[in-house]
Amino acid sequence: MFLLAINDIFKNIPKPTKHLLFADNCHIYCSGQNNKTSVEILQNSLNILQDWSYKTGFKFSASKSQCIAFHTSPKANLQLYLNNFPIPSCKTLRILRLIFDNKLKWTQHIKELKNTCKTRMNIIKSLSHHTWGSSMKSLNTVYKSLILSQIQYGSQIYITAKENLLKTLDPIHNEGIRLSTRAFRTSSTVSILCFSGELPLNLLREKELLIYGIKRKSTPNHIGFNNFFNN
Repeated sequence: MFLLAINDIFKNIPKPTKHLLFADNCHIYCSGQNNKTSVEILQNSLNILQDWSYKTGFKFSASKSQCIAFHTSPKANLQLYLNNFPIPSCKTLRILRLIFDNKLKWTQHIKELKNTCKTRMNIIKSLSHHTWGSSMKSLNTVYKSLILSQIQYGSQIYITAKENLLKTLDPIHNEGIRLSTRAFRTSSTVSILCFSGELPLNLLREKELLIYGIKRKSTPNHIGFNNFFNN
């Protein structure tokens, strides 16, 4: 019932403001070359949303909201208000487990992703004991479920990060495959990947991107097609 009630939340938002709605997570955004004009457009949209809240009874919290400006200029300024209260501005913003930074370099996201995967790798290490450990098939399943799934999530987006930054994830993938195949530490990475039938991370990311592109092309009414392929 809640989702049906807010289904028309963006009905009166004028262009060029765009929006995303996932469950109760609402996002509006606008792109442009003039920072002042973009801020005015977004502020107008926020005012319309605030009017909508008065009519429907739903309330927005400025303190729980955040705004971020993706830019390359250090002079870019973003100050927006909701119900006359300033919305906190930030340099990084987490959206559906992905950490966006204002330069879109993905440094913070990949850093936290590495830490998460390293912690989960301890489970693989415990299960891969040579005398009483799990089978190779089970270890491979656990690795893909606990770690590789984390690395692949959102890879279609953060693939734009610098190559050197993306390569910092390679040791995690290589170690996970080595542990799941019970290979020696001295075994070459190419041999381990070949034996396990797994692709290196750079090719996995490109594969995921191609699959995503094909799916979106086959569904032209999908929000991903309208927001990215048509811009």
